Formats: sequence, C-alpha cells, structure tokens
Amino acid sequence: GQARVDVPDALAQLRRRDVRVLLCEGGPHLLGQLAAAGLIDEVFLTVSPRLVGGDSSRVMAGPEVGVGGRLVLAGIARDGEMLFLRYLRRPE
Repeated sequence: GQARVDVPDALAQLRRRDVRVLLCEGGPHLLGQLAAAGLIDEVFLTVSPRLVGGDSSRVMAGPEVGVGGRLVLAGIARDGEMLFLRYLRRPE
C-alpha cells in the first residue's frame, strides 16, 4: 500500500495468531527496519558473481545498527559460481 508498516507491531500481531516462522524477502530498507527492531534471528545471504550498481551501497539501509557481532555463520552452500550463506543470531 501507500502507508508505512509498523514492522514490530505487524510481527507481534502475527505471533498472537500463532505464526512462529516468517520469511521476509525484501531490500535494504526492510532489513534495516528488522535490524533496528532487533527482529533478525536468521539471515540468508546470496553472493553472486555479478556486480550491479545502484543507490544503496550496503545490504542494509536505515539508521546505523550493529548486528554483525551477534550473527554466526551456520552454513555455506555453492551452486556453480553462486554462494549461499546462512547466519544465525548468536545466543546472548
């Protein structure tokens, strides 16, 4: 739609409806909103041999949020020249 979504509230409403697993596919802005709200449990990152330019210079856009130290590499898969990386949130 045209309005912004309150991501933490939307996820809370889904939890109340017994949704326990949710896959979010989006761009740097959605990832930034999820990170800022502390809602990232798992990240799948695909590395492609193609270089593409654009407005965003990072995987995540929005306010500065440090997520890096809280993620641990959980798996690597390869298909041809593509790499598929899986990261999990480190238990605190």
